Amino acid sequence: MFLKKENQPLTQKDINSSVKKKSGLPQTVIMEGNIIYDSLQEANLTKEWLLNELKKKDVQLEEVFIGTIDGNKKLYVDKYED
Repeated sequence: MFLKKENQPLTQKDINSSVKKKSGLPQTVIMEGNIIYDSLQEANLTKEWLLNELKKKDVQLEEVFIGTIDGNKKLYVDKYED
């Protein structure tokens, strides 16, 4: 005897089909004012994107001690003066 599809338990395959995979770990994209190009490439982002995000925050690249992005591609920066 088999259960109807709507009564079958949820499987990992069912969950993955409706949820995009996102890395939970932040990636460092700026270290001591220098762009980490490998990390940008892994995240499918460009230097132009990064510089635009810094501009939105009114921050210059040289001011950044460390910059990271999360799984949602949101940029976080820690400036030398902080």
